[in-house]
Amino acid sequence: MSRPAHPASDNVPKSVASRDGNVILLQGRFAAYSGCYNIGRHTYIGLSMGTAGRLYRRSCAGIIDVNWRSGQIGVALGHSEGEGRSPDIRITALGIDLRRYFSDNDILGPAPDLTAAAMRLNDDPLLVNIIKAMWAEAEIAGHTTSFFDHCVLRLLDRLASLDNHILKAPVQVRALGYKTEAAIRDYIESRLEDDLSVRELALQFDRDVKSFTRAFRQSFGRNPFSYITRRRMERAQTLISQGYNITEAACSLGYCNPSKFSAAFRREFGITPSKWKFDQS
Repeated sequence: MSRPAHPASDNVPKSVASRDGNVILLQGRFAAYSGCYNIGRHTYIGLSMGTAGRLYRRSCAGIIDVNWRSGQIGVALGHSEGEGRSPDIRITALGIDLRRYFSDNDILGPAPDLTAAAMRLNDDPLLVNIIKAMWAEAEIAGHTTSFFDHCVLRLLDRLASLDNHILKAPVQVRALGYKTEAAIRDYIESRLEDDLSVRELALQFDRDVKSFTRAFRQSFGRNPFSYITRRRMERAQTLISQGYNITEAACSLGYCNPSKFSAAFRREFGITPSKWKFDQS
């Protein structure tokens, strides 16, 4: 992956970004180029969705010269420049401003070094599925901080498992315990209308984000993002049954776009909120 900032003129990519702009998901076609490049603050982890083409990139990090095929993942380092060539290609990518994302959140530790990952392509099936699932979910929940936290941590964790240069030590998981589980449940319930982040949850309960996320899944059977979304939709059912209309219920739970709320509701219960409301009457 080379210059995601330069789309083909006839196909402007779709994108969704976190509120602070530190994380962005995008999908679209990018025109071929040859010459000097200068990548901005985001490091991009991109999945090729189109035909094969030659990718060449030379920078201070090294040289990559490979045939980039559909289904392979490349990494373009933020704050890097050099020269190269890239084919006309369609990609789905997650962009992360690693410096800001990790410096703004001390409990995450230092930003990972993705230099080794940028010097090759990856066709790991799980990594491919993670990126595809992120884009599908973004159309429903891309407005929440917990969603972007989930994307970043899941993708970087998988890269870490594939390359021990990225993270130096495995994350140790300490069980939450019954009292902590109850406190987490109560805290989430009191914040369902807010843009609650995984980082805030981890800090609230004196954990680092990675071990908290793993311990949370062990205790609740879902990752934090998935659990919060489920509880919001269950709260929406309560509000609608109490007389709220669909838009009011959506807005009260932080969904400014009723169509995204409806999609999230249907994802959880297999039925639209309007149909559910009708069935309850």
